[in-house]
Amino acid sequence: MALHPEVAATLVCPRDRTRLSGTSDQLVCEQGHRFPVCGGIPVLVLDDGPGIHVSVARALDEAERTEDLGLDDGETPPPTTLHPFVRELQGATSGAMFHAARDRFTTYPIPELRLPDGAGERLLDIGCAWGRWSIAAARKGYRVTGIDHNFSRLVIARRVCRQLGVEADFVCADARRLPFADGGFDVAFSYSVVQHFSKDQARLILAEVGRVLAAGGTGMIQMPNRYGIRSLYHQLRKTWTPARPYDVRYWTARELLRDFEAAIGPSRLTIDGFFGLGIQARDSERFLPHHRAIVRLSERLRRAPWLAPVADSLYVHSTARSPRSTT
Repeated sequence: MALHPEVAATLVCPRDRTRLSGTSDQLVCEQGHRFPVCGGIPVLVLDDGPGIHVSVARALDEAERTEDLGLDDGETPPPTTLHPFVRELQGATSGAMFHAARDRFTTYPIPELRLPDGAGERLLDIGCAWGRWSIAAARKGYRVTGIDHNFSRLVIARRVCRQLGVEADFVCADARRLPFADGGFDVAFSYSVVQHFSKDQARLILAEVGRVLAAGGTGMIQMPNRYGIRSLYHQLRKTWTPARPYDVRYWTARELLRDFEAAIGPSRLTIDGFFGLGIQARDSERFLPHHRAIVRLSERLRRAPWLAPVADSLYVHSTARSPRSTT
């Protein structure tokens, strides 16, 4: 499956940002850097970046990529046939509520995207994983490009999109070195991704978001609030446990506004939810009864904007200035 021509035209080398061209198997930049295209998915990650994740090393290995392609057998099963990868991944990343109910899901858990309906605007989904937010955006009328540094997740995302009759493009890329031209997108979205990077590394991502957004474009990125009710509990608990590289990093509202405004443009905060990170109201339809009650309470509290200082999960909405190259 080839990338949409408009997306392909925005691709640049993640090393030097010169234009890419090539064949169905390989892309080459103007400086001669070469990148594989595997199963129609460009692999535009580098092996010399800061804090290389194991999934990047796997994406750079031809044999590993070939094995990952086996996650999609080319068939198009009905939408009610959930890929086991999705069931396990979502249970592992969306907290105890989802994990406890993961076997109760009979359809893909596609959340509500709190953006206006689109009319073909270009949306970049940063850290798209198996594509749930990409699918939500495509259904609202956006032309979606999802990126993730984990190649296997993109293979699954493409299969799920095919199952659900949704069009989206996927590129294997590092959010800190986005392989797209300046001003190439109208919207940049990310959920439960930036929070796992150190704050210095997160600022690199924000700078890249500011670069690839067109002037006046929209950034909408979910982040954890240091002073959220449950966030405080988790921070206290972690004072007695060893830190891990991809633990959640908690931000104050002041830090969020300062750093997002510096990197992207004027910013504001809205509430995503309470009592945890990553839980969406649509997910709760299959939750256990006591967990559904918690989500209903979160939804009620979310409608009180003055409670933002104690919300656990926040959205940072930014309006992009003219793109500024970070080369």
